[in-house]
Amino acid sequence: MKTVRWFIFLLATTAAFAQCTADRPELTKTLLDAKVIDLDRVLAHCSHTCDLRFGGDAYHVLDVRELVKNVSDPRGVNQIVILDPAWKVAKTIPYIDERPLFCRYDQVFILGKMRIPDSIGGPGNVIVFRGPDLDVEFRNVEWASLPTLRESKK
Repeated sequence: MKTVRWFIFLLATTAAFAQCTADRPELTKTLLDAKVIDLDRVLAHCSHTCDLRFGGDAYHVLDVRELVKNVSDPRGVNQIVILDPAWKVAKTIPYIDERPLFCRYDQVFILGKMRIPDSIGGPGNVIVFRGPDLDVEFRNVEWASLPTLRESKK
């Protein structure tokens, strides 16, 4: 049973690495050069969640989760990574259990509530980026106020 769990873990890790590198192998180099990811940790999840919009420019939002090796209980290093239009790291936001879900214009909606020291407001479930400088403000939105798929088609 333990062997099966390790096999599944290894398969998931390989899939996560492929998500970040399959289309754009230079993305891994960008994340390594900016010290966002570490060669001595396991890249467990890496995905392009959505894009923020400022004017006509797209800022790409990644969800990156790594596991620290050689500890009895796996410990995660989790970050929301914002890439500028040239795909260079513009900002990182560490998190514990929260998850970035989707973007709407200059906002990233989060599963859970979070705050970071250099931000305005919070804790909140929406990160609002104030322009291309990516200053952060947290707001709280009631999930019931968001439109369902049926409501958004009207």
